[in-house]
Amino acid sequence: MPDELKAPRGADPQDQVAEAVAKATRDRAEAERARRIADEAREAAEKAEKAAIAAEVEARAARERAGKAPPPRPERRTDQISIRTRPSTRVKIESLAKAEGISLAELVERAIKAYAPSFDGEEDQ
Repeated sequence: MPDELKAPRGADPQDQVAEAVAKATRDRAEAERARRIADEAREAAEKAEKAAIAAEVEARAARERAGKAPPPRPERRTDQISIRTRPSTRVKIESLAKAEGISLAELVERAIKAYAPSFDGEEDQ
C-alpha cells in the first residue's frame, strides 16, 4: 500500500479516503488542464504552419508573376446583333461571305472598315 494512502496513526479512515479522493480529483483536473493546454499549443502550431505555407506559396507566385506582363485581352466575339434585311439582301450577304470564305461577322466588319476607314473597331466604353 502506498505511503500516501496509509493513514497516520489515529486518523479517521473516512478522512483518509476523502483526502485521497480530493488528491486524485486535483491530479485529474491538473492532467486535464495540461492536456487542454497541449492541445491548444498543437492547434496553434498547426495554424502557424499552415499560415507559413500559404505565405510561402503566395510569395513564390508573386515572384513568378513579377517578370511577366499580363496577357493581352482577346477581342470579344460574343456580341450578337439582329439586322432586318430583305431576303434577297441576306442571300447576297451569305453568298459574298461564302465566296470570300469568311464568316458573316468578318464580312460586316470589312464592309464597315471600307465605308468608314477611320473606324478602328474599338468601341468607346
